[in-house]
Amino acid sequence: MPAAPSPVLPQAPPWYALGDFIARSALPDTDIKVIEQRRPGKIASLIAMHQAWITARLRKRGYQTAPPVQELCLLWLTRMVDPDAYRVRGVNAQSDDQIKRLDDLADAARSEVKEAASAVDNLFDLPLADTDTNASTTGVTQASPLGYSEQSPYAWQGIQQAALQGGGGTTGDVVNPFGTTDDTASPLVSGDDSADIEEGGL
Repeated sequence: MPAAPSPVLPQAPPWYALGDFIARSALPDTDIKVIEQRRPGKIASLIAMHQAWITARLRKRGYQTAPPVQELCLLWLTRMVDPDAYRVRGVNAQSDDQIKRLDDLADAARSEVKEAASAVDNLFDLPLADTDTNASTTGVTQASPLGYSEQSPYAWQGIQQAALQGGGGTTGDVVNPFGTTDDTASPLVSGDDSADIEEGGL
């Protein structure tokens, strides 16, 4: 008896249709239509193949891979499909600069997908897959401000004064420039001092 065929898992819904690929692709519309006439369904199979690779990379990070997906994912998918579709049309790899450029773009797209799938700090702002199918939750961890200080605004003067006096430049007793250890003291004169200024002048 012949062996039973292996079960085939159902394919995920495509991220876009052929018409969307034509609108996004770097290939001329006429070339894509010629491919479809000669080999119907070929481009759809290329889309499904590369989409499955991207999905396998991103889904393990918890990113949204079911439609609708981010525009960036569609860009990666298109750039990965383009050179394969171009080769189906027919190309001279030795003299055609276009296929080299498409290959470079595809390689860059694969590298970015790998980076998005493995970066600890989520360098790409891709939405997470939520139980309510809401694609608005981002996978980026928003950092808080890193600057923090409790030093007095006069600390630098205390350090400088201690250094000049051979005290090692510590910030133990901070002396502000107005002759008091209270760093909230106002530089404005008051009381008898103001009277002395009025009588003696500046």
